[in-house]
Amino acid sequence: MGKYCQNPLCENEAVKQVPVSVREASDQKRSLCAACEEAYSWGVQHGTTSQKGLLIEPPPKEAGPEPLYRVVYVIDVNAADVRDAAEYTHRIMTDPSSLPPVLHVLDHQGRDMTMDLATESPGVATQCRSDVSHEKARRFVQAGGTRCPGCDSEVIDFGRLDVDAECAYQEACCCNCKSKFCAVYRLVGYGLYIGDSFEVHTIPEDVGGIRGDKG
Repeated sequence: MGKYCQNPLCENEAVKQVPVSVREASDQKRSLCAACEEAYSWGVQHGTTSQKGLLIEPPPKEAGPEPLYRVVYVIDVNAADVRDAAEYTHRIMTDPSSLPPVLHVLDHQGRDMTMDLATESPGVATQCRSDVSHEKARRFVQAGGTRCPGCDSEVIDFGRLDVDAECAYQEACCCNCKSKFCAVYRLVGYGLYIGDSFEVHTIPEDVGGIRGDKG
């Protein structure tokens, strides 16, 4: 029997293991506290437990150095059918220009923690590595950073410029689709003043990727 109640909304210690029906009658068992066991038993006896929709079980407890989490991405989309809805959602999830989603993260005790990636840890930047990401970045660079990577509009407001040891990030906002993004400038060399002249020295090779931490 588990130590804690397996009701996702409860954090009490379990006192009893009861049979539950998942795919077949009484095919699994759950550890419940006294209050949840009483509520469950009352519902089963009187036919009052009825749940529609998706029931997501918490992940098992891992014995390794890192705990196991079950991450759930919830989004409502308009689509012609179930397949179209699934494919549309997958495109949104894999599109680097999509807004960071709100995710539900379950631990092994069934605690549901909401993580809004649009607001959590705003100082951390991650680099997308996919063919779609590379092609969008290439179009943005070829346009001289003058077109929105989301809607291709040329009406962009540029903000402050943050510089670190390897690159610079200039904040920007599209006036058309309201997307917020940064133009990324990479360090490729230096300029040297010699008297009244100015020499530019750059490296010829590709300098590779941008490191992930910004700010």
